[in-house]
Amino acid sequence: MPFQTERLKLRECRRIYKSMARDFYPDEIKPLWLLLLQRLRGRYDGFICRHEGEQAGYMLFMCDGKGHTLLDYYAIEPAFRAQGYGSAFFRAVCGQLSGLLLEVEDPAFALDEADMANRLRRIAFYERNGCAMTGLCSEVVGMHYRIMAGPQTRLSGPQAHAALQSLYASMFGGGWVDRYITMEECSA
Repeated sequence: MPFQTERLKLRECRRIYKSMARDFYPDEIKPLWLLLLQRLRGRYDGFICRHEGEQAGYMLFMCDGKGHTLLDYYAIEPAFRAQGYGSAFFRAVCGQLSGLLLEVEDPAFALDEADMANRLRRIAFYERNGCAMTGLCSEVVGMHYRIMAGPQTRLSGPQAHAALQSLYASMFGGGWVDRYITMEECSA
């Protein structure tokens, strides 16, 4: 399964954004203007996975400028799922990043059995690819997450909390974070 990884170009952001409605809950999708603004500020980046020129997947990151990165969105195109592209793409990009955190939907807040299965499948995917739970949970505008550390990141408890606080503040501003985001320790 040969593939190429390339840095996301600004002009590709709108096309990627349109496909996000297929891959994420509506409440999870940030406004395009915010992603573009943060991209222009150097606080947002992304990669595309291509197979024979066709887009096979994408991942978008928030950065705080202090060495912390949050995997904000990650998806593999339906035609390329269950073929190993997800793991290979993840390892190619995220396996090189230190300071990487991930928000994964908390299974305790699943809407139904199918949603629970999807949440557990995603967590298992990240664990197979070297990620580990930090013991930190967050609620962002009503969405509940468990926080994982990337393959080259060893943050837990207070360190993960400080890194996530910095990432959220970098993206939204401290006042917004204080009003709409809560973080607390939870079982890993």
